[in-house]
Formats: sequence, structure tokens, C-alpha cells
Amino acid sequence: GPGPGLAPGEWAGVLGAVQRPGLVPVGDGADVWAVIAAAGGTTERADLRSVRVLTRTESGTSVTAYDLRDVLDHGSRAPVTIKPGDIVVVMTKGTSTWAGLVAVLAASRDLLNAAVLVDFLNHRQGN
Repeated sequence: GPGPGLAPGEWAGVLGAVQRPGLVPVGDGADVWAVIAAAGGTTERADLRSVRVLTRTESGTSVTAYDLRDVLDHGSRAPVTIKPGDIVVVMTKGTSTWAGLVAVLAASRDLLNAAVLVDFLNHRQGN
């Protein structure tokens, strides 16, 4: 194939307190832990109690909060599946959720622009 490129519609974004923020392959869907691992794992300042998943919906973007620390401490809950086009944000300890999200989104503008471009191209090809 043409190198390690991702097929359109098979990636998700991983941002925030991870070693290698960016796009990671998720195929038809991947567990949140696998997605974080594909981004190099978390940094020392990662707050696993405050992980957000942004999902595009017909009415805009929904944000769902997950406490992955609780999953580690108390065993498995229902798996968190990350779908193509989702964005996982691992928040940083000691940062308010809103301030952290704003900082991550500002820093990730290029990634989000790339995501919008890929989405646009996918829709153009589908029509």
C-alpha cells in the first residue's frame, strides 16, 4: 500500500496529556485504552478521572466524560468504544475542565482542521 497512511474514515484524534497527540487508526471502532496506547500512553500529568470523548452528531458535537481511574480501581465497566471521527481528550491534573478543554482545542486547531477537511472530502466522495 501507499505507506502508513490512514484510510479515510478510519481514524480518531487523541489530544491532551498523551505522549503523541494526533490521529490514530481505529478501524470500525477501538477501545479507549487501545486508542490512548496508540498515542504513546499518557503523560505524568494526565488525569484519568477526566477523559472526554467528543463525538460528532447530527445536531453538532456531544462531549461525554469518563473516569478511567475508577475503571482501573474498581474493575471493568462497559467498554468505551472510540469510533472513527471521535476525539479523545485526556485532561491534565490541576486544570479546570473548561480551561483544559479550551487549551487543548486551541493547541489542536491544526488537527481539528485536518479532521474537518477529511470529513469534507469523505462527504464529497460520497455524493
